[in-house]
Amino acid sequence: LPIFDYNKRRFFQRSMLTTMFIKNHMKRLFLLFLLSISIFSCSQDKSENSTIKTDFEKYFRSIQNKNIGEAINCIYPKFFEIFPKEQMKQMLELTYNNPQLGLSINKFNIDNISKVEKIKNEYFTTINYSFDVDLKLNSDELKSKKDLLQEGLERKFGSANVKFESEKQIFSFNSSKKAIGISENGKSDWKFVVIENEYKPYLLKILPEKIINEN
Repeated sequence: LPIFDYNKRRFFQRSMLTTMFIKNHMKRLFLLFLLSISIFSCSQDKSENSTIKTDFEKYFRSIQNKNIGEAINCIYPKFFEIFPKEQMKQMLELTYNNPQLGLSINKFNIDNISKVEKIKNEYFTTINYSFDVDLKLNSDELKSKKDLLQEGLERKFGSANVKFESEKQIFSFNSSKKAIGISENGKSDWKFVVIENEYKPYLLKILPEKIINEN
């Protein structure tokens, strides 16, 4: 009987050790599984952001380089249901390729890209970005309206952000904006709409309200 009790205790101890080993092993496997999911999710987010960043930079650089045709191709197609494409093209040409208005964009920076969200059959993200602008008054007519222009710029961008160099007749100011990126598959071919407060009622016809109002 003592031998039997001893063997029984040995068997019980081994069973306990085996159970503890299995539990610890399963715990480590579970932690590794969670870690791998986390790493995959993180790398997936980075990959998504990288594509969005590349597509948005292409859009913004085309405006910066005054390549209006290429910029138009980067705009969300449904936007042209509320704002005709040809009218949009003319407006951009008048703004960026106007000889009277020497407009140049500098120091472009993407400040934040939100997590991609699927709504109905499309994927959305918001992009917060900022840039510096130089606005040179190249005509006597614009120079005569300098005070009026300054008032308008300060009202839109804040007086602290607007500077005027009288010798060169150049306004310099910083602008922070939000754009919405839209993709059919959430992975590529992102198109964009810049959010302007005065256009929000019209944009609600083509974009989800939640995305428009997202910071």
